[in-house]
Amino acid sequence: MFNPPLHFHGFQFESFAVRKGVGHYFINTQSRVPDATKPIIVQAGESIGMPIGAYHRFETADPENELAVEVLLRPDTRETEHRLFRNFLGCVPVTKRVGIPAH
Repeated sequence: MFNPPLHFHGFQFESFAVRKGVGHYFINTQSRVPDATKPIIVQAGESIGMPIGAYHRFETADPENELAVEVLLRPDTRETEHRLFRNFLGCVPVTKRVGIPAH
């Protein structure tokens, strides 16, 4: 299971629908400290949303069992997706070098 690092979305609302397993979701609108909040437990059949600009991450609550989630980003335009992945994957220095703004 890939556990995304602490991050935020400056232009998108992100929601997670847990399809299988149990997830621990951490949301912190005040700081970049990953464990500054207690985990919110989300089980199969439940959903949770992350406000624009809120630092967040998630992980499986039980490493012995699979966590399967459906992720929805809104708006889901091509440009907002490009911004997300350029920034998330740490490509900001590269995009600046070739003249692509990293929003």
